[in-house]
Amino acid sequence: MVRAVLDGNMESSQYEDTMREMFGIEAYQLFTMDKVVQNIVRQVQHLVMDDTPSRLTKLFEEQREKSGAGGRWATRHQRAAVEQSYQRQAEAILVDDNPFKFIFRSLTAQMEIDMLDPPPESNDSVKETSTWSSYLNDYSTNKTNEEFLHRVGNSRAIYLFRNKRKNPFWKDFKKQHDSSVKEDKDDEEEEEDEDED
Repeated sequence: MVRAVLDGNMESSQYEDTMREMFGIEAYQLFTMDKVVQNIVRQVQHLVMDDTPSRLTKLFEEQREKSGAGGRWATRHQRAAVEQSYQRQAEAILVDDNPFKFIFRSLTAQMEIDMLDPPPESNDSVKETSTWSSYLNDYSTNKTNEEFLHRVGNSRAIYLFRNKRKNPFWKDFKKQHDSSVKEDKDDEEEEEDEDED
């Protein structure tokens, strides 16, 4: 009857009713069997049709030949580097997915499932973040702005003189710049006088 349901010759509701009539309460395991088999078939179709599972299967077969995909528990330290390489290659294939690591221990009949951590962020992103935060910090402090304006004032202008005269900012800037240049000249003259003495 399960085969008839899977082939499409019998509907699942009719199969469920038949199983309940035949076995009563214990029929639960039988009429859920068709759902389990359907899910297994769906998963197998996914494995065959999708590119990622086929690439992972191929990688597994390659690593199995190199003893990188398992072996005796007592010799695991000898193949640790090969298994680590296999794990990195599998993670590269599963970039957008959460990879899991399955460890089977046949002697104790145990299975361990570990969700692997995503690879750490590169130092470039940390460096960019620190550079950006230092930029924001420098931009928001007056000291840096004053240093910038002083440097701009000492450098040759890259704007047209007519635009400078029209903009009120530059009038205030010129007053500040002239006073700072005068102070710098006074300081230099004092230093020269001290050097002569």
